[in-house]
Amino acid sequence: MENDVDNPYWIINEDKLTSKTNRFTGGINGNFKIANWWDITGRVGYDQYSTNDYTYIAPGSALSLTYQKGRLSKDLYDYTYITTTVMSNFINVF
Repeated sequence: MENDVDNPYWIINEDKLTSKTNRFTGGINGNFKIANWWDITGRVGYDQYSTNDYTYIAPGSALSLTYQKGRLSKDLYDYTYITTTVMSNFINVF
């Protein structure tokens, strides 16, 4: 029945669940002085990761009727995010 609780032994020894993530992040910035009263700052950021998920539910172990015959799922997620910032600064004394 769906209201029952899964057997912990079965979950540990029959069902296989893994997830592995690789990630790389970094950034670089530079400041360029155009004149003694003006400079420009630039920044670039990088964030990349990939996650590999694997789910195997052995037949007969799932409480949900949908997965009573078992379930196999493999997912690969790739994510890349790049940021940029450019800032111009004017320095003036009044």
